[in-house]
Amino acid sequence: MEKAKNELLAQGHDVKIIVTSQYAEILAWCQEHSAVAVENTHSLEGITASLKLGTRAAQDAQVLLFCAADQPFLQACTIVKLVADYLQSGKKIGCVVNGTRQGNPTLFASVYSQELLELKGDKGGKVLLQRHPEDVFQLPVAAEELRDIDFPTDLTQVEK
Repeated sequence: MEKAKNELLAQGHDVKIIVTSQYAEILAWCQEHSAVAVENTHSLEGITASLKLGTRAAQDAQVLLFCAADQPFLQACTIVKLVADYLQSGKKIGCVVNGTRQGNPTLFASVYSQELLELKGDKGGKVLLQRHPEDVFQLPVAAEELRDIDFPTDLTQVEK
């Protein structure tokens, strides 16, 4: 993420990294690395809690870019290309896609901030992608970039 941030800054974009987590170690590391750290005391509510916290913390942003921390194969150049192509598209929502599988990162113009804040459950921003398909830009990526590592067994399978 740091590499993508630096490239976007070099291109003239105003970038702020906001991390939500329930873990003090992660929050401390983020603060040491110039990221805004927001404690998530509602993590049991699922990804929607993180989306709401991030949206509130980025209250003045024109575009919100959400990334998951468990996608180690996502390339910085993919994030940079997603932002550039999304901005050129004129759409208000953007995401990466492989085939029919939409994934993270996702982008939302600030006009969708209120809808993000009203989300409930563990569905995340995909609800908005489904609600507004005409306003979604999609950047095709390799399946590997969408792969997430949720459990140690996932990592073991990758190492094979």
